[in-house]
Amino acid sequence: MKNYTLLIFLVIFGITSCSKQTAGKPPDFSITLDWQTGSLPQHYQYSYRVLIGPLPGGELHYTSADKSKQLTESFTVTEEQLLELYTYLVDRGALRSNWNKGDPIDGGPVTHILIAAGKKKFFIPERSELAENERSLVDDLVAEIRSVVPKPLWEEMNRLQLEYVIGFENNLETE
Repeated sequence: MKNYTLLIFLVIFGITSCSKQTAGKPPDFSITLDWQTGSLPQHYQYSYRVLIGPLPGGELHYTSADKSKQLTESFTVTEEQLLELYTYLVDRGALRSNWNKGDPIDGGPVTHILIAAGKKKFFIPERSELAENERSLVDDLVAEIRSVVPKPLWEEMNRLQLEYVIGFENNLETE
């Protein structure tokens, strides 16, 4: 009986020690995603920031190019969503400082991601500076982060940006 107990203990210890350390999401886990359109005519430019964590919750901040249209909305993020997002980042190797750089590309959106976890900060460099395989990982990370923000908030942001573009174009026609 003693041998079976020892065997069960060793199996359980082996399984838990080999698994990824995501079950213990750090209490300081948070993400900041800054995104902007990049080089486009002014009336098409805008930016947004998504803040998630460390407590369950998040915020979406949107600003048009001239700051005449703005949106700041809070949203709920459950502990389960935070754990899923943390696990996603760990599984994809995003909690690191060494990102492969590539030939810089001109144009396109500008993306900055800052992740805090376990009293460490991980800055993901601008997507246009990264190697192609790293760019696709960043695109996936952005999509995953965006998925935590409720769809109605994205719809409201898009509505405000469309209002901004239409207003800008209408002003051009009257000049």
